[in-house]
Order: sequence, then structure tokens, then C-alpha cells
Amino acid sequence: MLYLLLSIICSTLMSVLMRFFEDRIHERMVMFIANYVVCIALARFYMGAGPVFPAGGGLGFTLLCGFVSGVFFLVSLAISQWNFATSGIILGSTFSKLGVLVPTVVAVAVFGERPKALQIAGFALAIASIVVISTDGGRGNLTELGKKKDPRLLRLMLFANLFSSGMTQVMSSVFDKLGDHALKDNFLFYNFCFAMLSTLLVIVMRRSRITARDVIAGLIIGVPNYFSARFMLFSLATVPATVAFPVNCIGTMMALFIAGFFLFGERLSPKKKLAFFLIMIALVFLNI
Repeated sequence: MLYLLLSIICSTLMSVLMRFFEDRIHERMVMFIANYVVCIALARFYMGAGPVFPAGGGLGFTLLCGFVSGVFFLVSLAISQWNFATSGIILGSTFSKLGVLVPTVVAVAVFGERPKALQIAGFALAIASIVVISTDGGRGNLTELGKKKDPRLLRLMLFANLFSSGMTQVMSSVFDKLGDHALKDNFLFYNFCFAMLSTLLVIVMRRSRITARDVIAGLIIGVPNYFSARFMLFSLATVPATVAFPVNCIGTMMALFIAGFFLFGERLSPKKKLAFFLIMIALVFLNI
């Protein structure tokens, strides 16, 4: 359980740091690329002496999965940062966790998996909670920046976060089912490499200015970003997945609810509070 607790702490810390740095940086993409440099360095360190591109028939598929997943890594991170700045870390992280709906649908539609009754109930609860949030016109939970935005845009970006976050999980699932498990460390390494290259492309196209503050913020965020994933992998070796995933989801959401309330003064309307707790129940059901 220690590794699971450490994963929750790292996930929470990363989200809090992203929210904290939002008003203190000049260019998000510079922060992101510095974050990915740290993740790549740590991933390479934990790969040991193994080759970056090992010989074997599974390398091409691993690179492809890493490329697609890396692009969605960047998209998900960028949208999360925007949502934290407008809708707050409570709602932003909630919709990120709801990304589990996407691989659930893919598992049924593409891989022919048959969901259990509780998973169907969890899916229905998640959809109900989304409807509750979407029909809530309250703006009290929004940041000052969010109150200046069109409510339709805010909802669209929350759903975009759900989809992009879910697609990173889909690619992990695809690799787990069809890829070479001996290359799992390489897959994680490729994820961060392609995410960094995608970020670099955006920076070059936008001719973004690089500042020391943005780089330092990214280097700080990169540490909990990498270890949240690594500690989660370690926890799965000692804790059943049916326990690890729900505890990680619920633990992170509760920690961010507390952080959002006490550190950033975020408040949820009664409807959103109801939806928040429905989502926690749904995540438990979906991961059983």
C-alpha cells in the first residue's frame, strides 16, 4: 500500500503544482517540454543498460503506440492545465479521471470484452454525473479567468480532457494486449520522447520565448509526473488491480478536493458536489 499512497501523493502534487504555476509562467509549452525532459531522463535511468531501440519484431508496434500515446499525453496535459486555470483543479481533475470511460467503451466495442453488472452501473452513474454537471449553470466554482469564458467552451474543454486522458489509457491498453511486454519500459520512454518532440514542434511553430521561470517550473513538475506512474506500476505488484485503480482514483480526487478548497478557495455548487460523489462511486464500479 506504500507505493499506492506515494502514487496518490505524486498525482496530487503534480496537479497542485500545475495550478500554482499557471499565473506565474510565461509559456505553458516551455514548462511542458522541461517536464518531459525530466521524465525522459528518469525513464532512461530506470531502463538500465538496455538498448533504447532493442532488436525484435515488436519494436515498430511499440514505437507506434508510444507515438500516439505521447501526442495524447501532451494534449491531455495542455487541456488539464487550461481547465485548472478556468474550472479549478477539482473539476479539471474529476473529468481527467472520467477518462476511464473511453478505454471501457473501447474494450467492449473493439476487444469484445463483456462488462460486469457493476461496471455497467458505474458507466451509467458516470454519465448521470456528467449530465448533472452539464446542466448546472452555477459559476461559483470557476476561477476569475473562468468566469470570463463562455460556459459552452468550459464544458467543451472538460469533455476534451476526458477524451484525451482516456486515449492515453486506451494506448496503454492496446500495448498491453497486443505489444511485447518485454518492451514495457521502452514504451514508457517512447511516450515521453514523442510527447517532448510534439511539444518542441509547437514551440518552434509558435516561436515561443523560453524563460528560466518556465523551465524551472517544468523541471519541478516532471518529478511527480514520472513517479506517479512509476509508483502506480510498483503498487500493482503488491496490490490487486481491482483495489489499486479505484483507491488511486478516489484518493487523488479526494486529495485534490481538499487542496482545491483550502489552497485555492474553490467551491462547488450543490449539484457539482452531488456529481463529484457520484463520480467517485462510478470509478469504483468501473474498476472492479
